[in-house]
Amino acid sequence: RERSVDALLVSYAREPSPAFEAEVARLPMPVVWLNRKTSSNTLCVDERGAARMLTEHLLELGHRHLAFLDYSSGSIKEPLIAERLSGMRDAADHAGAFI
Repeated sequence: RERSVDALLVSYAREPSPAFEAEVARLPMPVVWLNRKTSSNTLCVDERGAARMLTEHLLELGHRHLAFLDYSSGSIKEPLIAERLSGMRDAADHAGAFI
């Protein structure tokens, strides 16, 4: 109790297990899930838009050959990673740059 927190923001690289979700649900504090579109207590980031804006910024600085590297899961089929890559491609295609 001495080291408790007032609220919890849950972020994860892989889908949490049902056991973990059950434990979190039992916590006596507010819980907000990050990028959990199925939860009512969630904060979702516009991954595609954020990646597009970042890429546009790099392109405005004069960079034309960009690389995408995501270390979290190793699969571009992961929904959040796919959104990030799509955002980068949107901006690069619009500017005639390469990813």
